[in-house]
Amino acid sequence: MKRTIFAMLALAAACSSASVALAVPVTQPVRFDPASALQNPLVTGVHRALQAPAGMGPTATGAPGLNYTLFFDGEFIVQLAPGTSDTLATVLLAREGLEIVRPLRFTESKLLVRPTAVEGDVEGDVEEDVEDDSDLITTVTQRLRRSPLVVSVEPNLVQSGGTAFSPEAAARPDSGAATGEDLRAQAWHLDSRPYRGQLLPRTDVQSPEAWAISRRGQGVKVAVIDSTIQWDHPDLVNQTVCLQETDAALLPGEACGYDFVDEDGDTRLSEAELEELRPGFQDSFLLTDRELLRQHGDWVDSLWLQGLPQSQQAQIIRRFLRFRVEVNFHGTWSAGVIAAQSTTGKGLLGIAPEAKILPVRVFDLDGYTSTSRLIEATGYAAARGVDVINLSLGGLMPSEAMVNHLFEVQDQYPNLVIVASAGNSNLDGVGFPAAIPGVLSVGATTLEGQRAPYSNYGGQLDVVAPGGDLSLSDRGGILTTGGTWLPALWEGMERPTQRWGYGLDPVGEYVRVQGTSFSAPTVAGVVALMRGEDHHHRLDREQLITRLTGTATYDALTLSAADQAHYRLQRELGFGSVLDVPYVRPSGIYATQAPVSSEQYYFGAGLVNALRAVQAMQP
Repeated sequence: MKRTIFAMLALAAACSSASVALAVPVTQPVRFDPASALQNPLVTGVHRALQAPAGMGPTATGAPGLNYTLFFDGEFIVQLAPGTSDTLATVLLAREGLEIVRPLRFTESKLLVRPTAVEGDVEGDVEEDVEDDSDLITTVTQRLRRSPLVVSVEPNLVQSGGTAFSPEAAARPDSGAATGEDLRAQAWHLDSRPYRGQLLPRTDVQSPEAWAISRRGQGVKVAVIDSTIQWDHPDLVNQTVCLQETDAALLPGEACGYDFVDEDGDTRLSEAELEELRPGFQDSFLLTDRELLRQHGDWVDSLWLQGLPQSQQAQIIRRFLRFRVEVNFHGTWSAGVIAAQSTTGKGLLGIAPEAKILPVRVFDLDGYTSTSRLIEATGYAAARGVDVINLSLGGLMPSEAMVNHLFEVQDQYPNLVIVASAGNSNLDGVGFPAAIPGVLSVGATTLEGQRAPYSNYGGQLDVVAPGGDLSLSDRGGILTTGGTWLPALWEGMERPTQRWGYGLDPVGEYVRVQGTSFSAPTVAGVVALMRGEDHHHRLDREQLITRLTGTATYDALTLSAADQAHYRLQRELGFGSVLDVPYVRPSGIYATQAPVSSEQYYFGAGLVNALRAVQAMQP
């Protein structure tokens, strides 16, 4: 399905700042604030900020020049050869001035380690010629790689979403919002006919037709590894996999999925997190511009607003304070696309409304995560016996530890399908983990049937699905479940009467969003429909994906004039020749071995079709 990525890994490992891919929800642009990093519980000290080309773009159009920042906190992920004893591991690491923090859960022979804090000859050897953390990373990785017992070693870099904000994202044109009985008619990714009529080709995945002949995903479990998943939303409250009395917990406090941020069994916002978010959120509605700047003027420098009129500064800060809360429910957005089902019959339906969600939280309030957290979260989901894992996250740089881990997971669970977002950087070549062989990579299309302007394309793209485009009208977004309806956020104040931000309604019970973050769960839902027809698991992962890609189609897809011109240029110069990301492009890892059609270049195997995919699973 995908060609090897180890040339890319070797290139990345040679650069101290390019040996790991950490991820944020791919709807977010990223900026880095070292001061806020120090406030995060993941971070005990910011040793060195490492700039890297972005693998996730802003919500408007792709911006390949945008940088995101990784920073090193002194920890490494070391994978040892199977069968290496604890004693031998301790001796090997101590010889290089390292100590074991802990084994990574749900993995084989992977350890989180750090330099020892004690003084002595061993530590002195490690730090002999180290002038900064880049040298430390290089020294530790090079020394450990000499041992035949070491499979891989890389820094456990932390990635900051920081003050991720795109003012334009929350200020799109408003086409008006229907509610109530019209709600499902606005979910064009399920059925585009209410918007496009009967004469134009359908640009949706034909969910209603698939539901009519299927079990609608009954009995299927889909892990959503993401940010806050507020599973008590009215359309999600009965859709969650929770432990029963007879189930054995895999982690302390496990209840309904797991929160790897707070290390507990509930992925919803905690009381402490609500207390942190609520004051600024309410200020954005209650304070005048002058009062807002007096209360939150520290954001002027962080958001680079110097020189703007105060009214404009206040407007941007107001949007930011709301956006910071909205985007924390990215996981709730993804979950709704997959398996929403209203208890009243008037709400929204996901692609596989009879499937259940295993919520897994890996991003904290500030958008921080780490490679170790992503490894443990995917391992946990697989161990819980899910049928599908959805990863609406990604970056351009690969992590050898993550690659090796997902290979192990795929080998151990041959029926498990992992779906990941291709990325929002408008680049030739999908990001990671979508680029990892065996992972199903998904690009995004629009209501008009074109490639979404932010969506990655080309090398290693498998399929596309509706991801939305809010640049012209909010009705082009993907309709899903929101999180700001929570009564605790509005406690003590009157609720607004006008919609704001991404909300379809004044409190944001439903939202319209865009990104490959939402084309991926659309495909995850289709895979759940397919597995629902194969609940005895007659087909393994490769067989199921072959049927999914074999039933995808280009029938409703069209190329924009810009894409046609770019394809013509790439066809003559060589695919993957974009120069915006030099450490990726010269490696040739994304170059195709033979010319491909323009449709395949931008859409992979085509637009996923739930009806045809379900039919392919039936006798």
